[in-house]
Amino acid sequence: MDKVKFKDESINVSNEEILKLISNKAIMPFLEQNLSLIDSFVFPEFPNHDIKHSCKVALFSLIMATYFYLDNNSKKILVDAAFLHDVGRIDDYYDYDHSYLGASLVDEVLKNQPFYQNIDNLNLVRALIFGHNKTPYDNLPFIKYNVLNNDKNILLLKILKDADVLDLLRKKEIMFNENNLYLNISKSLINFSKFIQESNIIEEMIERGERDDRRNSKRFN
Repeated sequence: MDKVKFKDESINVSNEEILKLISNKAIMPFLEQNLSLIDSFVFPEFPNHDIKHSCKVALFSLIMATYFYLDNNSKKILVDAAFLHDVGRIDDYYDYDHSYLGASLVDEVLKNQPFYQNIDNLNLVRALIFGHNKTPYDNLPFIKYNVLNNDKNILLLKILKDADVLDLLRKKEIMFNENNLYLNISKSLINFSKFIQESNIIEEMIERGERDDRRNSKRFN
């Protein structure tokens, strides 16, 4: 089984420390580069489920992946699954089937990236999107897409699920419950999630990512 290097422990980490981590570990350039490879039209445009929500989920996911010392391929798959986890949404409310629809759409979205010519990489993104609104102990996403149900892939799914839950703090009408988080490290990001709702970090990331997207389009046209 694939083992991860970092033990999932509760840690006390300030917003300043996380911002320093983001800066020192080149987290934002990694996110922006991968965001630039995805056409912006694929993101849902609902008040609570839009490109900003997807980008926050990707940011929280990558921060946790960094603490777990995950390899760059796993980080890319996780980040792309976070960016695309809601592409199957047809409304802004409870939509259980959006994960199934989203998993079926990613082939078209990611087809031009050489990384996803590897079917194992593509299937893992599909499995994470399909499983993001299910329990991580449900084998169905892994069975459906012929993905190993190993420690690392289960961890990726837990990270994605927790990152999605952390951004519930964007919706004031919803009671956030930290008991819905699977990982201890996720609980250390609650204050950061509150902080980022009032910051312009995500807007700046989207702007830089879209700038890179335009540059990539000109290069290939």
